[in-house]
Parts: sequence; structure tokens; C-alpha cells
Amino acid sequence: MFIKEFKNNVKGLAIFDILNTSSPHQILKNSRNIFFNWGIIWDTLSPLLFVAAISLLFGLGIRDGEGRDLGYFVFVVFFFFNLRQIVEDFLQTDDDLDFFKNRRQLNYFLIFVSRQVRIIIQSLIRFVIVLIVMIGFNYEIQILSLSVGFLILHFLSVVLGLFASTLIQKNLFLKTIFRFFMLALFFTSDVIVPIQIWPENIREYLLYNPIVHVNGYIKESVTGIYYDYINLSYSLKFSFFSLFASLLLLNVRILRFRIFLNAQ
Repeated sequence: MFIKEFKNNVKGLAIFDILNTSSPHQILKNSRNIFFNWGIIWDTLSPLLFVAAISLLFGLGIRDGEGRDLGYFVFVVFFFFNLRQIVEDFLQTDDDLDFFKNRRQLNYFLIFVSRQVRIIIQSLIRFVIVLIVMIGFNYEIQILSLSVGFLILHFLSVVLGLFASTLIQKNLFLKTIFRFFMLALFFTSDVIVPIQIWPENIREYLLYNPIVHVNGYIKESVTGIYYDYINLSYSLKFSFFSLFASLLLLNVRILRFRIFLNAQ
């Protein structure tokens, strides 16, 4: 049922012609019509270039006998740039609305789900690449804490992306302001600037940021240094309650999509 509906919504894609053929010769013939999108490869791997550059630039000053601090630093930088890439993906959604003007048969919810599948796959590929590289350099990897951090931050990325794209839409000024906000978030989320060096009167406000607690949790598992103000359960609760906000925002986006199509 789902496959049938999916096919009806995206009919004309060469991949379905391939799946529906029984002859290997016909499969080969149809496969020539598939366009390989190198942009997806670049979109998947480009955040890793930023991670490598930032890690080299700031990581050279990290000195530890076992290299544990640098191992933590690379992953929190990666998690943030992965978050930023997901949010940017959502911000570009409204720029693609013109594509749907003459494709009224498409279902926005299906489009959203397919986008999420692509984002998850791309994020997992990046995560696995970073894991392989760090293991190759003989860093001690705390796979459990890293996996927990990856999942929570991925969900928060989707929530933030939905929230930002729903409010900003195509407003270039608001997009610029939001990118400055993301830059500020980079320096206040325990990525570059450790949370413990902030004055206490400032730190108490920064701790409302759930990303701080996720990064702190990962750091604790790697360095063995614990801070009583780092609380992973806060990030989990924040994510849980954000789920309801996400569903509401998704409904808003579906409504906007229908209004857009009806206005054409």
C-alpha cells in the first residue's frame, strides 16, 4: 500500500522502472536513465572538511598524554557541524517550493519523510567516517556515549531546522540573523569554549542550551572529569517535549504547502 502510494506520488522516476523489470537486459537499459547526483556526495562530505580544518586549527593546542581530549574535541566539532548542515537543509526547503508548482500530485508528508531518510543516511555516513578515522589514529572511542550524543543532537537538529524554516521561510534578512545565531551557538555550546571557564552568572543561562549537556556528557565519558551542572536528562526531557512542537510545526508546513499549491 505504502509502496504503491509512494510510486504514484513520484511516478516517472527511473528507479521504479528498474524495480518493475524482470529482465537483467531491461534493467541495464533503464539504469542508463538514472542521473547520479554528485551534489549529494558533496553535501554529505563537505561538513567533514570543516571538521578537519577546525580540529587542526584548534586541536594543535590540545596536549594530553593519551590524546583523549583531542578525540573528544573532534567529535563535538563534528556533531555541531552535522547539526548546522541539517538545519541549513531545512532552511533551503522553501527555496524549492517553485519545483512543486506543476507537481500537485506530490504529498508533502511523503516528501518530508524521504528528506528525513536522506538526512539520517548522510549523518550516519559522516559519523561512521569520523569513527573510522579516529580509530585509525588509535584514539580511545566511547561508542555508547558518542552514539547517545549523536542520536539526541540529530533529533534536536531536526527540531531546530523545522522551527527555523517555519518562522524564517524565504526572508533573507531573518536567514542572515539566524546564521549569526548559529555562529553564537557554536561558541556557547561547549564546543570551542569550555563551559566551565564561563563566569557562573553567565554559565547558568548557557546551561539552558541542551547541546551543552550533550557535549558535557560526551566529555565526561572521555576525560573522566565530571561537573555537577551537566545533566543529560535535561537534554532528553527537552527532546521529548520538543517532539510535540515538531509535530505542530510539521502540520504548519503541510498547511503552508497546500496553500502554496492552491494559490498557483
